[in-house]
Amino acid sequence: MEKKFICLLPVVPLRIEATSRSEMVTQILFGEIGEILDQQGEWLYVRLYFDKYTGWVNRLQVEEIEDTIYNRYLKEIPLVTGDLLFPIRCVKSGQEMYLPMGSRIWNDEKGIFSIFDYQFSYSGHLVNPGILKSDRSKVVSCALGFLSAPYLWGGKTILGIDCSGLTQLVFGQIGIQLPRDARYQALVEGQRLDFLSEAKMGDLAFFENEEGVITHVGILDGEGHVVHASGRVRIDQIDHQGIFNSSENRYTHRFRMAVSLF
Repeated sequence: MEKKFICLLPVVPLRIEATSRSEMVTQILFGEIGEILDQQGEWLYVRLYFDKYTGWVNRLQVEEIEDTIYNRYLKEIPLVTGDLLFPIRCVKSGQEMYLPMGSRIWNDEKGIFSIFDYQFSYSGHLVNPGILKSDRSKVVSCALGFLSAPYLWGGKTILGIDCSGLTQLVFGQIGIQLPRDARYQALVEGQRLDFLSEAKMGDLAFFENEEGVITHVGILDGEGHVVHASGRVRIDQIDHQGIFNSSENRYTHRFRMAVSLF
């Protein structure tokens, strides 16, 4: 039986190989849990519970938990942090850490999260992902909050984020759990819209490369623009051809389709 873990640091890199020089494929946020599938020295090969992503993490950056705790968590729906960055405080030591949006807070009791001998207090905005909110404007306003965040391959925070990390985080704020990568987000159950004119505010827009493979995703504002991460999180014009970067005076991404999850 696989061992289990929880992340109690704000953000931890998950890598493609068991070395700190390896490519980061995604990030593990505070409160995320998963299974330990293998170990090589100080590196653990893990599978995240929420989006099933796999990769290598340094064993010093996660905490092993007993099956009883893990199984109890599987029966719960954790609260999700809704602020771009907000401090969580260790009650005993008083030490603070800044948690990024999308962190998980388990067994919350009046702002107190307890695990092992730790008690953490959190007074920031919390979202209940078990309550689905059909809120198109919330999706767009949340995405716009990331404007000018630098692009980071595998990133999932305001300090560095990629295109699918942005959409995964934003839709998590209204209770929709998306896969991690754009090509898999394009396969989620929803209304496929082959024509941009059919799409509305808050719908996802997907873009393809020369081989027809979906490699990029953004969020439509309903007014002829898309919010996406390309170099940085930006808002650009979009039409049936794709994304038009006005500063470069060229199309940068070719439109494939839109998907409505509302």
